[in-house]
Amino acid sequence: MRIAVEAIDWTVQTSTTPIQYQRAAQWIAEVIPEARAAVARQSGHVDLSDDLAEQFDDVDEDADETGVSQLLMGITNCWEFDTFTSEALEGTLYSCYVFSQQREVPEPETIEEEEANPRCREVIAHQGRLIES
Repeated sequence: MRIAVEAIDWTVQTSTTPIQYQRAAQWIAEVIPEARAAVARQSGHVDLSDDLAEQFDDVDEDADETGVSQLLMGITNCWEFDTFTSEALEGTLYSCYVFSQQREVPEPETIEEEEANPRCREVIAHQGRLIES
């Protein structure tokens, strides 16, 4: 789960276009410390506070900003399951990538266009470093 939390935090912090939807930005900012605390406890999942868990559906429902809903789905992998699995990690990493990709190259005409984007390459490289660490 450490890799997922670090990937989410890094993706948000280094995004070339900060999240403008303030409810989502605030919700994510409140979730990250809870996720980091779960990692510090070596927990298998995040015990999200009832308040944050209850806010999720409303935040996600109104998330029409490009990529934000995808990122929110990746974050839910950290707290929806009793045990964080490799499949949940894969989903979270993918969500982080798609969040960045959609913001940089919203509708790539070819895979080469997507691969040529510096931010897309940066996200892949960072995720690779996290997995290797």
